Amino acid sequence: MTYGKKSTIKYTFLAAFICSSVPFESSHSAVHLSETETGAAIIVPFYTVSNQMNTLLSLSNTTDDNKAVKIHVKEAKAGGSVASFNVYLTGHDTWTMGMGQVPSIDGARMRMVSNDETCTTGFPNNQDIAIANDWLWENGIIEIIEMGTVDPTEAPLVHRSCELIDQMWQTDQVWTNNNEDQMSAATGGLHTKVTLMDIEQGHSANIPIIHMNNFFGDDNIQHTAAGEPTPNLSTGSKDSMVMIDGQTFATTWPTGYEAVSALLMHNTLKNEYNLDPVLAAKTDWIVSFPTMSYHLSNPNTIKPFRSNNMNDVWFPYFYSHNISIFNRSGFETYFSCGLGTCPPIPTDTIQHTVVNFVTQAAENYYQYPINPLLSNASANNTQTIVVPNRNTGYSNEFENGKIRITLDPNHGYTEANDRGTDSTDSNIRHEYHGLPVVGFTYSSFTNAAAQPGLLAQYAFLREHFGHQKVIVNPE
Repeated sequence: MTYGKKSTIKYTFLAAFICSSVPFESSHSAVHLSETETGAAIIVPFYTVSNQMNTLLSLSNTTDDNKAVKIHVKEAKAGGSVASFNVYLTGHDTWTMGMGQVPSIDGARMRMVSNDETCTTGFPNNQDIAIANDWLWENGIIEIIEMGTVDPTEAPLVHRSCELIDQMWQTDQVWTNNNEDQMSAATGGLHTKVTLMDIEQGHSANIPIIHMNNFFGDDNIQHTAAGEPTPNLSTGSKDSMVMIDGQTFATTWPTGYEAVSALLMHNTLKNEYNLDPVLAAKTDWIVSFPTMSYHLSNPNTIKPFRSNNMNDVWFPYFYSHNISIFNRSGFETYFSCGLGTCPPIPTDTIQHTVVNFVTQAAENYYQYPINPLLSNASANNTQTIVVPNRNTGYSNEFENGKIRITLDPNHGYTEANDRGTDSTDSNIRHEYHGLPVVGFTYSSFTNAAAQPGLLAQYAFLREHFGHQKVIVNPE
């Protein structure tokens, strides 16, 4: 049996505080997308400190409980840990930070800044962050995981005695001897919102966030010191729950990160673009794979990113038939480079956890450098989707419209993940098609004819939407 659904990818839109996640409740201990904009595990699919952009993050505790929270900031290539620290939230507490880029003697550096009174350990406040040579650190992903509830009798947290919180992690102190001391199970209720802001150009937008409930299985206290790699997206429940066309799929996986991937699987990705020259319009397509680094770290879990007989991770390129471009009237085309003009597929750049596809008019294709909004033009995770127009011999105008990327195994080199089984009957297999992908488009505009005092620079963001496909007991 095959089940499919054309629907928006289930995110939370921060600007309106509207939840559009999976509309069901379950007592089953299976990770699922939150229907309340809160959860015990959160994925921020993108951050940027490129091109004078700042990323502003707000983390809120919506419960009465005291929370111990792990935050991992991971770069865009292979998910290297740029920073990993703990945040300790009292009941209904909110912690905020900003991320940006500053000049340095040996090149630019990322900095994170917070003036919040909330207690943290290991947070590199206003410090230059050490960067590995092979990192693409200007973009990346953020994981936010609740480690557990801090018992209300814990005086240092209740009274914001942050020095005492730090001391509890020192050698032979309370949490180094027993990291579950004065701790109880994670209960969820965390909420995050993130804003991308270009102060120089005067535009900003809130990005979609993934909130997950029932993230933890039996090991629901995972309290570790700052800098420790766990908990993360691999340490949660191995059961997932997804709803497609009114059908609920409860699937058990060999690993926790495959359960998270199941929530994000889409075999098509669609969104709008705008290149209107009158408004100097530009559109970046952010495509993020939060679980890719986990899959590729284990030879048994390389599916669905590549088949067992492939050496490289597959991802569609602009000269591939897997990318279709539609104008506003529904005419479909794709850009095909001529013989000898196709750039080689860079085998070391299609494994990135974050890719920025910059939409570019065909007439400007050979005018380098490209001019992305959200990433570094010279970074090899910045690619192009070339859009034809009348100036390149097309009879139909493609200045704005929609783009569709097909991720189905039948149209590329991905392979469906068939490692999951029905949670109530292990003899029933569930085959998930596509890739675990999240993202959005970011479009900016300049109104050159604006009168003095009127807004001349503005931007907006649209979440990706697409098709989901699960086959039960595939042949």
